[in-house]
Amino acid sequence: MKSYFSKNLKYLKVKKGIKQKELAKIFDMRPVSIGRWEREEAFPSFDSLLKLADFFEVSLTELVELNLAEGEALRKTDDSKLLDLQTKFIEIQTELVELLKENRELRKELMQQKTKINL
Repeated sequence: MKSYFSKNLKYLKVKKGIKQKELAKIFDMRPVSIGRWEREEAFPSFDSLLKLADFFEVSLTELVELNLAEGEALRKTDDSKLLDLQTKFIEIQTELVELLKENRELRKELMQQKTKINL
């Protein structure tokens, strides 16, 4: 199984706006240890993984097994597609309202013409 831990650690640090030294200070460890994790030269203990997951507000699975940066990019693409669909839906609704108004006017005219013929 491929681990995305080091890639995710870098991504989450950037997303949270935190530097390697700051993270090391928060977890009471040396920055070199964080650097080794990021370079895939070492892997944190289970306890450290739990603390990191809690700190970055992600699950262990997200921290270790999922490519979070790729997932974020996909979500942005999906959000963009959703916005495009919502815009198109509003355009169609607007067209439908106009057609219904035209239909109402035509029916009104037709009723008036029927009334004239019957007189």
